[in-house]
Parts: sequence; C-alpha cells; structure tokens
Amino acid sequence: MTNRLFLHCADADRQMADQIKRELVTAGFMVDPYINPFAVVGIYMAPESPYYGADAVVVLLSDHLLKDEAAIALLKNAADTGKPIFPLYTGNLLQLQIKLPDELQYLAGQAWYEAADAPSWLSALLSESEDSFADRITTARDIPDELWNLSGTDDESTSMVGPIASPGMSSSGGDNPKPAEPQPQPRPQQPPPSPIVGAESPSEPILFSSYSPKEAAPNAWLALYGYVYRHSASALVAADADALLGEKAGDYREIEQPAVAPVSEGALITATPTLPGFQFNPPSASIMLLEDWHRFDFKLRAATAPVNQAANGKMTFSVEGVIVADIPLSVFVSPQTQRAGSAASAGQLSAGVSPYRAVFCSYSHKDTAIVERVERAIKLLGYTYLRDATTLRSGEDWNAALMKMIDQADIFQLFWSSNSSQSKYVRQEWEYALKNKGSKANFIRPVYWEEPMPNVPDELGMLHFEFEPTLDDF
Repeated sequence: MTNRLFLHCADADRQMADQIKRELVTAGFMVDPYINPFAVVGIYMAPESPYYGADAVVVLLSDHLLKDEAAIALLKNAADTGKPIFPLYTGNLLQLQIKLPDELQYLAGQAWYEAADAPSWLSALLSESEDSFADRITTARDIPDELWNLSGTDDESTSMVGPIASPGMSSSGGDNPKPAEPQPQPRPQQPPPSPIVGAESPSEPILFSSYSPKEAAPNAWLALYGYVYRHSASALVAADADALLGEKAGDYREIEQPAVAPVSEGALITATPTLPGFQFNPPSASIMLLEDWHRFDFKLRAATAPVNQAANGKMTFSVEGVIVADIPLSVFVSPQTQRAGSAASAGQLSAGVSPYRAVFCSYSHKDTAIVERVERAIKLLGYTYLRDATTLRSGEDWNAALMKMIDQADIFQLFWSSNSSQSKYVRQEWEYALKNKGSKANFIRPVYWEEPMPNVPDELGMLHFEFEPTLDDF
C-alpha cells in the first residue's frame, strides 16, 4: 500500500489543502507538507525536497494552480519520471480541463475527483494505492514468508533447542552462524488499470458533442442532438448534423469535448440533458459504443423557462454513473425566434437590408487577450472593429470619441465578465448604448464565458446573454 504522499496545490488553495491533508492522515497516509519551498521557488529538483521521497502525488487542480509555472513544472517532472499522480479538483471541471497547458494534457485521460467529495476520492485513492500505485513502487525489503523459516532437514537442526533464529540475528545458543541477509524480491508486474467498462480500450480518443438550438420559443418542440464518436469519425458526425439541420444549421450551436476518462468498446453510454424550465423527450437515452459514431436524438421545449432570458444547463454523458463528459447548453427563450441564418432573415437581406459592418467592443482591459482574439476573426469577415486601443487617436477626447464610435456602430458587442461587470467605464458605455440605440434592432449583444454568469444589472435583464465557453480557450 502506498504510505507516503506529496500533496501539491497552489498557495491560494491552502485552506482546502488543509482539509484534504486531514482526510489523508485519518485514512492512514503519511503526507508531506504541501507548501514545498522548493516548488514555490521553482527548484523542486533539489534532492532534499520531500517530493522525491513520496510514493505518489496528490494534486489539487484549480484556476490558481494552472497559472503557476512552478506548480506545472513539478507535475511535468512527475509524469517524466513515472511518479503516480492522483488528481483532485476544485471549481468548474470542464473549464479546468479546457485550460490544461500542453505539458499537462496527459491528465485529461485520468479520472478527476471533486475535492469536496472526500468519501469518493478517498475510496478511489485507497484502491489505487494497493493496485496501480504499487506497481510503480520498489519496496526496499519484500521477503517471502518461506525465507523466515530457517529450520533445516537434518537431525542437528531439527533438534535445536530454543527459538528459531530470525534474519540478521544469531540464535540464543550463540554457536549458529548468522544467516545470509535475504535479497529484496521484485513484485510481479500487474496489468495497468482497466478503462471504464467494455472489452478493450479504444485505439483512439473518444469525443462527445452536442448540437443545441441557440433560441427557442415557449412550448415549441425543437431538435437536440448528442454524439459520441472516435476522433477519426469527426467528419462523418459533422456531415450527419449538417444533413439533419440543413438551413437551420446557423440556428444551432455545436460544442465538442473529449472524454475525461477512457471509454472502452461495448460500454453503455447514457446522455442526459438538463436545462432549467425545459422538458426533454426522452429524458435520457443510452447507446452501446460499438461503432465509430453514434447519435442521441432528443426534443426539447421551453415549458416554464422565463421569456427573454437565457437558460443554462448541460448534457451529461456517463458510463454506469461515472461522468465522462459534461457539455454546456445555453438556450435563449424568445417570443419570436428568428436568426440571420433562417429563411425569414435571408429574405429580409435579399430585400435590401445591409449586413452589419461596424462592431463596437465594450470590455474590461483585463480581458484584452480574449477581445483581441475575437477582433482577428471579425476583421477577417470584413467588419470594421471599433475598439478604444486601436481606433482612437492620440490627443482625442476619449470620452466624446467613444460615444461617437458607439453612435456609428451597427452592433454594440458587450464582453461580459467578472472584470467588466465591475468596471465603471464599461457601465458608462452600455448605459449610453441603451439610451441612444434608436431604432437599431438587437443593437446590444452581450457575450459571456465564465460560469456562473457574472451578475447582470436590472437594466440589462431583458437582453439575451450569449454563452461562449471557448472564448478563453487559448
């Protein structure tokens, strides 16, 4: 059984790490201090670091840790040297896995356990410490029982009076020679942990995706599709979805996620969509993974969901109760659902309505990286992107110039985040946009990527906030 663990976490997560340490010690583990001075200063390679004496690493993955270069370096070293890693997490599992840097992508294939659910991860850790961890740990002394029996078969040895001599000691008579020190015996090699359910592990990654409507009218049934497929079948899945949706493809949102744990062929996969105020038919569906790709067919309708608000939920894929993927769903409930990609909108454009040409960007400067990413895409489409850092000239009255840019814009793109929701300058911009939008339909377009969505002021409550979780996926 693995006895010594190195508990690895970000400095900001000390309080939760204290709780984890107490659980581990109570369960009988030896836990080295998680506040490792060598890891903090990036010199975790020092021989005196308790990291090297540990049988395995228990890591608390969080937003804080994934921003710590030294913490990431330690985990990379653990992977390079074959030291077992047991991942716990705090926060949003999906977002954390999206943010994994390249050097930690190997963790995406392991099972992660929520740190707050101590009974579950303790049970799994105790099991792994006896199985998969032990396979990679060399014991200093593993002596078979038969080596402790030093009695011989000749008469002199069988007639010996007194206790049997133990290894490393002479007998009580003092005349018997000291027996040779038995050499450590290697443990027999054990097979690696099996993937979740099924005959054998797939030879390529398993992916999950959903195609969900962006908007829904109350009590109107709409199609919702989920897919499970091997990576090589991605093009077939896209073609199937295009054939099903046809001209409505622009009204749907596609999101793809890899499985967070290995899924074997023959596993029974269950898809369960949840969205507050919505009904689903069927409530859930199950498919055995026997072919390169499979589709889950659902219908949804906004039964009690409030109008003019976005409902946010998820489609959960599980195998025998173990969640292997969570895909976010976001549907705006509108009295009249109409998108630019629909036939009605296409008719309006052909009648002479000009497409949007100028987009004003309202954002917090703390989110500049995300905004610049969107800016590159917008400019490739031929739009004029109005942003303070790129549009305003030196010496201009910035406040007056910003207001003029809002007046000239066809779309007011509001990047809503925990940063922008606290910015007084962003507030001034959307307040001005509300008062001066005139006859511009759907002028203010808020988008957010954080979960839960940052608090929205009452003045913006009637707007549809589009959820785009991949905006901060760099």
